[in-house]
Amino acid sequence: FTGAPLFLAIGVASLGCVTLIQDISAFNIAKDMYEAVKKEELLAIPFFILAGNLMTKGSIAERLVNVARAFMGKTPGGLGLASIFACVIFAAISGSSPVTVIAVGSIMFPMLVRERYPENYSLGVLTSAGSLGIIIPPSVPMIIYAIMVSNQDQQVSPNDLFIAGVLPGLFIAAMLSFYTLYQTRPTRRDIDIVIPTFDKPYWSNLFQELRKSFLSILLPVLVLGGIYGVLGPLKFTVTEAAAVAVVYALIVELVFHRELKISKLPKVLSDSGVMMGGLFLIIVLAIAFNKFLAEQYIPQNAAAWMQTHIDAKWQFLILVNIFLIGLGCVMDIISAILIVAPLLAPIAMS
Repeated sequence: FTGAPLFLAIGVASLGCVTLIQDISAFNIAKDMYEAVKKEELLAIPFFILAGNLMTKGSIAERLVNVARAFMGKTPGGLGLASIFACVIFAAISGSSPVTVIAVGSIMFPMLVRERYPENYSLGVLTSAGSLGIIIPPSVPMIIYAIMVSNQDQQVSPNDLFIAGVLPGLFIAAMLSFYTLYQTRPTRRDIDIVIPTFDKPYWSNLFQELRKSFLSILLPVLVLGGIYGVLGPLKFTVTEAAAVAVVYALIVELVFHRELKISKLPKVLSDSGVMMGGLFLIIVLAIAFNKFLAEQYIPQNAAAWMQTHIDAKWQFLILVNIFLIGLGCVMDIISAILIVAPLLAPIAMS
């Protein structure tokens, strides 16, 4: 009603519930917030966001885009396909949709407009493909989900969520690619897309871009390979992989590419800190509020009501999807996960 920031709304709700309904000291909220901050998985979030900002301010993002563009060559709609391809690669490093949209969109949108792609299509494909950062692992929202729904009865591993996100992410990327091929088909008379020209033959140009971007491409291989344990002795937890991504991006940008100046580092760090400062406050307050919900048996009562009125899994899944579509119209994903996931997860399990 008042348009107050989310952390204030959750904080006041938590304070009111603890002091007025449970009739216990407000000190318990501070204690719950402190316990929430100590969760190791939370460390992965600022590391992934910092890694994404380092790549955006440096040249890793641009080099990945160039590889995607060279790979598509003169394919009809190739620049649109390259945009999707670049978003998939970048999402597999940054774990964040906003960072992916900023990194790839700021480079690709002017190119798409310059080569006369329809503006509506250009905006749509970049924002849609950019959102793959929440599905293709590593994913910051998946880490937050694992933290929010894990409890004494059930532990959810971010690694398991990451594995579960690979196929849906690639499926969405494939659907966007088919849509792009349809929208940019050569038989359309109402658009006049520029056919790109390259100085060298296709394979020469592709190998040249791969050679220039080898260190950039190695980053998603290192991060995902370490998380899934396919790199032999190099095996990371999600938090360790996020830290490795930051160190690797820093070394590559400062020592090898030299596109990011040391003088720009304070700005990159402060921007990442501002992004994380607001988010962390919401997370720890939401965890305190969720503890109140659990102690009042609200998820258990909701699950009992659901089981009484719904007798098939498909009915539950359809209702949840309709509810989440409506919720997504008024709330961002992080806020939705923090508030709704601890209620829905126990119901889904039962």
